Amino acid sequence: MVNKAETKNHFKKWKEAERSTFESALDKYNYVIVGNLNELPAKAERTFRALLKKAGCFTKVMNSKVAIKALHAKGITELDSYLKGPTLFALSNESPFKLYKEIRKNASPSFAKEGAIAPEDIAVNEGDTGIPPGPALTDFKVAHIDTQIRNGKIYISKKTVVAHKGSKIDSKIATLLTKLNIRPMKILLDLRTVLDRSGKALYSRDLLDINMEQLIDKIKNAYNRSHYLAIGNGYITKQTIKPLLIKGYKSSKAVALAGNVVNKDTAKQIVGKAQRIANALGKKVI
Repeated sequence: MVNKAETKNHFKKWKEAERSTFESALDKYNYVIVGNLNELPAKAERTFRALLKKAGCFTKVMNSKVAIKALHAKGITELDSYLKGPTLFALSNESPFKLYKEIRKNASPSFAKEGAIAPEDIAVNEGDTGIPPGPALTDFKVAHIDTQIRNGKIYISKKTVVAHKGSKIDSKIATLLTKLNIRPMKILLDLRTVLDRSGKALYSRDLLDINMEQLIDKIKNAYNRSHYLAIGNGYITKQTIKPLLIKGYKSSKAVALAGNVVNKDTAKQIVGKAQRIANALGKKVI
């Protein structure tokens, strides 16, 4: 017969050991990544944990109450409101932006469910569906998809958007997409937040989900615009001092040439100008 007291004591020791391990790991890492496991399939959870471990992360799935105790022991209270239900923690010293990019790359396609939010515009392409006519025609009509019957099958006449980005997918559209074997959704680790312990900042998923190439281009463009603006306004910095000196030199030289001020930089051009004037006058005299 199982001794309930012993089982309870064993479970308590196990939780304490888990908390102790987590607390020790917190001392070694700067970023605390918090993932929601409520709707993530077990297979996908294993995939993302393996991915994070490969990237050098310490990963642990913990009950929120146990996790909060461990975090509070290290003076971390910023995450309390993000801890609900089973939570995946990934501790890392790697850039969370780089990690989330890898997470996005490993998302797998899935069928849409009723009530899901369309991540992008969802469209069905023109072509043979392979579906025989019958009750299915009603589904296409409800979705406002133009169809024909060709070779005994339903043929979509033109590409049609059936759900716009950000809209809820209703049951009939979800069923139709499944029949057409269209998987518009992504099975992705739901990142609740990331804590940057050194900067005491929280990063949302939207902040992490950026296009690095576009961001770099924007930074370059912003730098170039500010650089030329500073030069135009004579604002001296380490980056503008050289072009400003060149600009100043050219301006002062132009003024000197206009006023026939002779110095080592203008002498050759002024003598040349004088020579051209003398030659012109000589031709007139002749």
